Amino acid sequence: MSADKRFVDGYVADTLYPSMFHHRFAPPWIDAFLIRSRVAPPRKTRGAFTLVDAGCGDGYGLIVNAVAHPEGRFIGFDASAKHIARGTKLARTLKLTNVELHRTTLEQESFSAKADYVTAQGLLSWISGRNQEALWKFVQRTLKPGGVFAVGYNTLPGWSDKIPFQRLLRAFSDQVPGNSTERFAAGFYLASATGLVPDQILERIEETMSGKWGGYIAHEYLNRHWDPLWSGDVIQMADAHNLHFVRTAMEQWVREDFAYKKQDRVVLAKISNQRAREMAADLFRNASFRTDLFIKPPFQATTPETVRHSRLIQYWFLRGNAGEITYSCNTASGKLRFANRAARAIVAKLVDGPARLVDVAGSTADELLDAADALFTAGYIRPADPPVPVPTAAAWNERVLSGEIGINALVGAHGAVGIPTEGLALDLATRPRLGV
Repeated sequence: MSADKRFVDGYVADTLYPSMFHHRFAPPWIDAFLIRSRVAPPRKTRGAFTLVDAGCGDGYGLIVNAVAHPEGRFIGFDASAKHIARGTKLARTLKLTNVELHRTTLEQESFSAKADYVTAQGLLSWISGRNQEALWKFVQRTLKPGGVFAVGYNTLPGWSDKIPFQRLLRAFSDQVPGNSTERFAAGFYLASATGLVPDQILERIEETMSGKWGGYIAHEYLNRHWDPLWSGDVIQMADAHNLHFVRTAMEQWVREDFAYKKQDRVVLAKISNQRAREMAADLFRNASFRTDLFIKPPFQATTPETVRHSRLIQYWFLRGNAGEITYSCNTASGKLRFANRAARAIVAKLVDGPARLVDVAGSTADELLDAADALFTAGYIRPADPPVPVPTAAAWNERVLSGEIGINALVGAHGAVGIPTEGLALDLATRPRLGV
């Protein structure tokens, strides 16, 4: 019996995954969360480093980081030959010398490079147990001591209500002809017609199918080894390969007093078992996705004084227009309001371009750090790097803004900037705010 060419090891392979930049896998973002956890980042800011992306898709997201960080070396690999061909063509067009893409699988890869960072988005909870084991072995073998693994994966309990739908849809789609996008649409129609799928799930899927990232949906739901994971089980996998869990690196969970109700924090404070604590935290917030950081020992711990200093000299950029900021956001612990002097001063400073908290006048250091945490949690600001010349940025931005490259990122002197890909006007007011 011939192999089903629609899949590679059960992963959808007959349609291309949309080109995406995942901002949580950019070095400044990863480093900001390491610093908060008193862990020294594996790179000196704007110093040389190597980043390897496992399951890089077409590599466009990796190429964004390569453009933004000419001081870094970027290596990506993916099982899809079409993905790698598309990314390689773009890298050559841009004449990038610090990025390389390889067509290989987790079990076949044979890299000798040692990495400061390994990243994997959209991989761990979408592949077989055998490939999960291969991924952990690869990470352990590839990371330098003190190197960091950033991994994004679907998490329980947030996917619990969608698991029956996914299994039903996949059973229907496996029996119809066409490519994965066509089979998903047919399976979705047949699953919907049963009346068994809750309306809120159907509405969410329909919205995704009709939006910019509609090409992603088949890759999410039709993979044969699709299984959301408990965070505690992921931590156990990492422990088995001598990789230490640092923290989850998502802005909405940057501070526990923002992320959990008071009574939930009391419960969490009593749980000393790390695996149990992370699963309890996910149950409190009904988590459906995590970006977690793991580090390879030995690594350098830092002092609270170093953390404070590093946070004050961290560069930030302002994502939206200052006039649209409400200085509030909804969190799991309730409404977070921060219409205070320090928050407004940070926004006023960042309107002119990326800057450091230490350069914001009129507030104490503690006030600035608290205000920055609130702005970050609300998604108004994101971490950036100190400015350096970025030779390929203009060529990249021109192609993105013209529509030649369909991806959600621009590049400036302070790094990569995640943007909406529709309706963007990079006018004279927007350009300095983003550092582009």
